[in-house]
Amino acid sequence: MYKYVHIESTLSYPLGEAPKGMSEIQYLGSIISYLRRYGVLSILGIAGAEKEIEDIQTEIKTGDMKLK
Repeated sequence: MYKYVHIESTLSYPLGEAPKGMSEIQYLGSIISYLRRYGVLSILGIAGAEKEIEDIQTEIKTGDMKLK
């Protein structure tokens, strides 16, 4: 039989105002995606590239995020 592992966490994050050119939902989605990605990397013990992290943080702050 398979055994399943369940990992759960709670995070409080001040959303603030969405950057110019993004709706509040898009902004929230980008934050959730960012946190999910780096949450999984931390669980797996993989370090993200510092340059990539800085670029994403800058894009969120300036509202220059491009939806893919």
